Amino acid sequence: MKRTVITGIFICLTVALLAGGNNTLDSIDSLIDKNRLAEASKQISRMKKGGILKKNNLLDLARKMIREKRYNETIFLLKENTRHFPNHPTSYYRLSNVYKQIGNRKGEVESYRKGVDISSAQGLRSILQKEGEGLFNSVEQVINRHLERIGGIENIRKIRTLTIHGEGSAGGSITWSLTRYKKYPHFVRQDYNDGYFDSSDGTRFYQGKGDRFTVYRDPKESPLSRVNDIYDDFIDYSEKNISYRFGGLESIGSAVFYKLIKTYADNGTDVLLFDVRSGLLSIIRTLTSMGMELINLHHYKSIPGCGVRYPHLRVTTFDHERAPHLFTIRKIEMNKPLKTSLFIQDGK
Repeated sequence: MKRTVITGIFICLTVALLAGGNNTLDSIDSLIDKNRLAEASKQISRMKKGGILKKNNLLDLARKMIREKRYNETIFLLKENTRHFPNHPTSYYRLSNVYKQIGNRKGEVESYRKGVDISSAQGLRSILQKEGEGLFNSVEQVINRHLERIGGIENIRKIRTLTIHGEGSAGGSITWSLTRYKKYPHFVRQDYNDGYFDSSDGTRFYQGKGDRFTVYRDPKESPLSRVNDIYDDFIDYSEKNISYRFGGLESIGSAVFYKLIKTYADNGTDVLLFDVRSGLLSIIRTLTSMGMELINLHHYKSIPGCGVRYPHLRVTTFDHERAPHLFTIRKIEMNKPLKTSLFIQDGK
């Protein structure tokens, strides 16, 4: 009888709290507003234990507090939410934004990274559950899938020259135009709208303007030292003393990637991330003299005349104080005749 009475009381309380809905959140809001944080914490715990509190309830209340610019109170509430729902990344992202509003850089970064870690882990688990034993585990599998997805190696090998016209911008204000020429096997040249150019035959690197040019003593100083050849260094790459190593899986947010570590002839390295679902190369992580750069590849579209897809948008972000760079391809011409002298300035 006693147990029945207690159970009945508990059910009545639960029904009352559920019926209260916003009123219950209002009471939490009122306690926090009066700085009665210990009481607010206990009430939140009771609601969670009773199965009344859902992971988005406190986030809704936090949104209201943010609109009212009650940032310190919002931080308390979001920390309570992370305590009761530790695997909910939105709480950490929102906490990061609040810290940003009050100028707490350390709190902003730590909360954001925690949210990313949780999102990444969830994305990785999802991929592993769906793909299982179908996941790749070798360089050849990853590269072959990418080549297949952009048009197939047969079609790719038909490309002997590419002329790429594009526009770049930085921070939405600085703009420039650029024409890039690629010729089989390893010739590359870039012409800029100010009359300067960079060119390479795969071993020598030049910079100049008009008829004047200089040869880079150190190839790593040339902006072309990390520009891929006509096949993006995925076909016959050993001829350039390039190698790849399989690095397993890496997750960023909810997306999961195959990771390849690319090593150049000068022993420099880049990290290449291929989307597990699409098979396409999506991100290039490269270390320059100024710091880490992250190149995101978007909008794979067909090159006219061959059916091979090429990324038409590159977004480069930096870990140092520079605005993101956007490079948009406006036009690509395939197999347009290009003389070797365009790339080798001394005629040799």
